[in-house]
Amino acid sequence: MDSFDKMSSARNSKRDKEWYFRDSKKRFTINANKKMETCYIGIISLFEEKFGSIWGHGLKDMDRSEKQLKNKKVWDSCRQQILDHANKERRGLHKEIDEYEFYWKRHNIGFQNENDGVDRDGQEYNLNLKRKGNQ
Repeated sequence: MDSFDKMSSARNSKRDKEWYFRDSKKRFTINANKKMETCYIGIISLFEEKFGSIWGHGLKDMDRSEKQLKNKKVWDSCRQQILDHANKERRGLHKEIDEYEFYWKRHNIGFQNENDGVDRDGQEYNLNLKRKGNQ
């Protein structure tokens, strides 16, 4: 391999590493965003489920009582404040994420088979998958 090939290979390796870090950060950002959104939307939904009768949740305005209409205005204001606060925190999280580098470790799954503890050469290995004698 001549020096040009080595430089080209190093450049590609660096580019691949940079891409992997960007992709890892993007993946983390998307997942964190989903979890945060699920959290505050879930809270709002739970609150509507448990206390929605106070403002006639699910009813049209014409089917609500005067008290329910007043309570609906209060709830709408609270709901909007919850969403505004959550979105502000989410934007803060994105700014915080921008200050870090990420490396996604990917999931590794090991499968056991009937020959566990013995490799193809018939040599035994321990649970750390190191060959005995080579530790």
